[in-house]
Amino acid sequence: MNKGAKQLSEEIANRGLRQAEAASFAGCTPSFMSHLLHGRKRPGRRLAAKLFEIFDVRTGIWDEEIGSGSESGGTGIEVSSTEAGSRGENQGRP
Repeated sequence: MNKGAKQLSEEIANRGLRQAEAASFAGCTPSFMSHLLHGRKRPGRRLAAKLFEIFDVRTGIWDEEIGSGSESGGTGIEVSSTEAGSRGENQGRP
């Protein structure tokens, strides 16, 4: 698991939100949120920025594995808008 998944999970729990509610606020599907929370997926740039805005989860933290001690400072894996749409990242946005 990466540090981003752990921090996001803690922030969602601290706010008393359900996973589906957090997904709705972030503009992604509940399924994609589950993948994020379990460290199976990493957010694209836009979603990482949204997670920072809503939950204060640093954007570069998604590249840091728990226990690795590395500080990458990156923004996670970048995806094209086509990939983001097919993964549900743009779901629920006006």
